[in-house]
Amino acid sequence: MPESPFILTQPTINDAHAIAKFIFSAYGTDPASAVLYSIPASKESIQWTADFITSSWGRDPGARPICLKDRASGEIVCYASYGISRPSSDPKYLEWNEKNIPLNPHMNRERMLPQLRRHWEAKRDLMHGKTCLYLVNLMTSPDHRRLGLANRLLDWGKALAAVHNIPIYLHGYYTAVPLYEKAGFRSLRHVPQPLPGFPDRHSLAMVYDAAFPSSPPLGLPKVDGEIVASIGTGPKRELSLIHPSKSDVKALADLQHATYSFTPNSKESIEWTQEHLARTIGLSPDTYPICFKDTTSGEIASYAEYELYRSTNDSKQDRPKYDRSRVNPYSNRKLILKLRQQLREAQNEIMREHKAYLFLDYLVTAPSHRRQGLANHLLQWGISFCTTYNIPFLLFTISDAMPLYQKAGFQPVHAIPQRVPSDPDRITTAMIYSSTLFPSSPPLLGLLPKPLDRITIQTSTAANAAEDAAQFIHYEDICFANERFSNLCFPKPDDLIVSYKHRVENYTKEMRDDAANYLVQRAVDVYSGAIAGMIRWRIFDGPDEESRVDEPYDEKIWPPGVCLPLANAMFGELTNQRMERMKGMRYMFLFSLMVAPEWQRKGIGEELCKGGLREADRRGVAAWVDASDMGLELYKRLGWVEEGRVEVDEGVAESMGGVKGEKLITAYLVRPAKGDAEGVSEKGTIGEGDGKKGE
Repeated sequence: MPESPFILTQPTINDAHAIAKFIFSAYGTDPASAVLYSIPASKESIQWTADFITSSWGRDPGARPICLKDRASGEIVCYASYGISRPSSDPKYLEWNEKNIPLNPHMNRERMLPQLRRHWEAKRDLMHGKTCLYLVNLMTSPDHRRLGLANRLLDWGKALAAVHNIPIYLHGYYTAVPLYEKAGFRSLRHVPQPLPGFPDRHSLAMVYDAAFPSSPPLGLPKVDGEIVASIGTGPKRELSLIHPSKSDVKALADLQHATYSFTPNSKESIEWTQEHLARTIGLSPDTYPICFKDTTSGEIASYAEYELYRSTNDSKQDRPKYDRSRVNPYSNRKLILKLRQQLREAQNEIMREHKAYLFLDYLVTAPSHRRQGLANHLLQWGISFCTTYNIPFLLFTISDAMPLYQKAGFQPVHAIPQRVPSDPDRITTAMIYSSTLFPSSPPLLGLLPKPLDRITIQTSTAANAAEDAAQFIHYEDICFANERFSNLCFPKPDDLIVSYKHRVENYTKEMRDDAANYLVQRAVDVYSGAIAGMIRWRIFDGPDEESRVDEPYDEKIWPPGVCLPLANAMFGELTNQRMERMKGMRYMFLFSLMVAPEWQRKGIGEELCKGGLREADRRGVAAWVDASDMGLELYKRLGWVEEGRVEVDEGVAESMGGVKGEKLITAYLVRPAKGDAEGVSEKGTIGEGDGKKGE
């Protein structure tokens, strides 16, 4: 295939000025622009637009600008400004307020504001309560029109909308309506846009429907007012396209055992699969599970699991060996490991040159739901994902399923003999789908989903206490498993079950009896519902009711087996320091912060901290935290100031393996009280505070 003269790329802030000039060049052919601008393409007007583009991209996490550039000159020839638009219950977004509308000062404000208001009212009325992909601008340079470039950026938007299962909404002026209609958009409302000299000027509010319009958006946090329903596939069944969560593990296990011949159907085998799925769904921030679920019975009708592979640097690197823990121990484990390791080696070799690609781990359909096109729908989701980021798509298949993949556009690239006792001639074929939309453009690595993009912060309530307790204790065990202090102070107890129950009961009781004085938040993966991290704050909004720790702690507050001398020495002195320094103050105490190992170093801990700090700023109170060296850098970056350190000789835990003369050190830090205006913004900017005690 000959190389295209145009490349698809995500514009950066360095392109802002070129885009501003391009906008005026593209709109310069519209006679109405002379009515709206006093001097349409003045230097000042272009600079204002460039500055606005730069600031709006930084402000709006939903912004998805995309463009085509001339390969030789680097000139932008076609540009689209997409944005993921979310419903909001905030009154300021439900009422028109022209003071919130930024307008180019060289524009005729009196003429432009009525135009914008009619657009705003149409979108409010037609898309109320819905998430959509909003196409704000689509323009092609006059010298490159009628080459199909706008269509290609529309197709890119369709792929992005399909990944999230949301519609595309736009306002099309009458001259562009045929383009949108040909692309599958339908008109919703005629929006008059008269101007002096153009009394019949108008636009059409148009929509391109989501693939499954009554299923919820995919991979986006739900918000108040968002419509969540299901798609009808017949008079008796209702199927919804969703990302499965831990509540679906039984149904997923049933599906796997009904479709995989290598997996035995014994009770123990099924229970292992359920436990394995409960542990691994959402374990990796680059895993994308998706399925059709029967909303009546809870049955999973069809399921696919995708994994995004990407290099962390520019060097070529092999993927790790196949994880032995993923193989059911009640199956022929030795044979399955051999077969899967063969495929992993082939995968590494085939995709060695690619910095990013999508891999299909599983695609299964329940026998009762076959030949209904469900597997093809899930496959098309993966194709849309690859089209959005312009990356290849790899899978392995046996001969029976090859027609499905070939029909979808996959090409065989490698055959792997995989002899098994029941089928000595078994061949597994590697197949690749390469996007036909922009085949000679580089992958959009900068647009690839970041782990933090998948996370939404949820606040727990007393009703969630038991569920939170189990997760909290589990994370305590895995997050502090290799920490010296934790291993000395809380050695592995003789009776794990008794210790676990004691800790869960204490946490649950504390949260239910005193919920108003705690803030517990969870970082939840929106693709799987898995909890990536948790944070727990204690709120002291009045005089500190804790007493000084002059006597040893009551052994009842600790789990069995704790090293009391070390617990008293470290936690007792930290509590003394906190009570002495915060006496009479209103403050919030960051009691515990934990992030699952697979999600660490991806910004999750920082996002969790910011949620509590925003609450502290709202209350106008200080924040306290005790920290090991591991967390010091994060806390200082967020505005905490180190006040001192507690040092304890390991010798007090000599019976647990402590070494006399070695020091265990914990720092304590305070973040001064700040007001709303000067605290942590939604983007996490720290303002300056006066550090005064709370009133």
